[in-house]
Amino acid sequence: MKAKIVLRVVAVIGFLVLSVTVAQAGGGPGVTLLNGWFECQAISGSAPVGDVISIRDVDDFSTVIRAAVRVGSAVLACRQVQVADPSNATAALQPSLGDRLKCYTIAVQGSKGNADFLTFVDAFGRQENLRVFAPQFLCTSAQTTQ
Repeated sequence: MKAKIVLRVVAVIGFLVLSVTVAQAGGGPGVTLLNGWFECQAISGSAPVGDVISIRDVDDFSTVIRAAVRVGSAVLACRQVQVADPSNATAALQPSLGDRLKCYTIAVQGSKGNADFLTFVDAFGRQENLRVFAPQFLCTSAQTTQ
């Protein structure tokens, strides 16, 4: 069960990466880097999309990374945020440039209260009123090496 949830989170983050603001930096032409922080919450009540898509390289649309991917239900909602520097709460902690998002579990202090409902409209043309739970992940851009 836990492995399924982690797999779903990774899949949703993959879609999130496709919509993130990107910046060109070092490494020569065609190197797209991410830069940001995201707070992510579990959501429920979404119907499966059912479309079959291909996932392609952000810098070269002709490069297929994954072919014939069926899109299921939405399970995670993330919003871009700023993070206070732990050594100086009045300054923002700057994310590093990277080619991936790296996510950490977070524990929200105090009462989590009741789950909220928000209406989402997305790139698949869906408008859904979904249940949104307390934040569970903090994701930031990170650089990978081979």
